[in-house]
Amino acid sequence: MIYKRILIVLILIALIVAGSLALLKNKTVLSAQYKRCMQLTSEADQLFLNKKYKDAIEKYRQALMIDPKNQKLWQKLIESIRKEAYLQVSAAKPAMIPQVTKPETKPVQPQVITPPAPSEPSFVIEEDEGC
Repeated sequence: MIYKRILIVLILIALIVAGSLALLKNKTVLSAQYKRCMQLTSEADQLFLNKKYKDAIEKYRQALMIDPKNQKLWQKLIESIRKEAYLQVSAAKPAMIPQVTKPETKPVQPQVITPPAPSEPSFVIEEDEGC
């Protein structure tokens, strides 16, 4: 009876130790992912400051694959996309707007429009037949 209790206690201790080792390994993996996410974010921030928006967008997307719930990363990605779109639109505009000369204007003579002469109605009632 005592041996069974000792055996059960040893099995419980072994399970607790195995579970804690698994958690430590999982934390190490999560820590490596967190470090990679922070590294990608700092690289993207640096690219953003250097106005390399396309590269920054790519780095932010990679970081969001690791941590998709990070609101700050989403905001930075949106800001980078907005700036890149603004650059593309401003690059498409011509640098100089061609000058348009005014056409020569001549005074407009008012035209007098006379109403047409009244015409005779095509259907004339000569006698009222009544009801």
